[in-house]
Amino acid sequence: MNPLAQDEGLTLEAELRQALQHQRAAIEQARETQVQLERLIARAWKLLDSQCGSAEPDT
Repeated sequence: MNPLAQDEGLTLEAELRQALQHQRAAIEQARETQVQLERLIARAWKLLDSQCGSAEPDT
């Protein structure tokens, strides 16, 4: 294999690995954000219930 092509392939592989790591980190952050939002929504429903009676929608 051409050494230049091999170097380019290794560089590309490293860039792809880094992009994958960033994507995984972004997914994990999104999951954490979702959990936080779900907790805030639950707290908001509890506050509404305490202020207005049962405010939860029928499911």
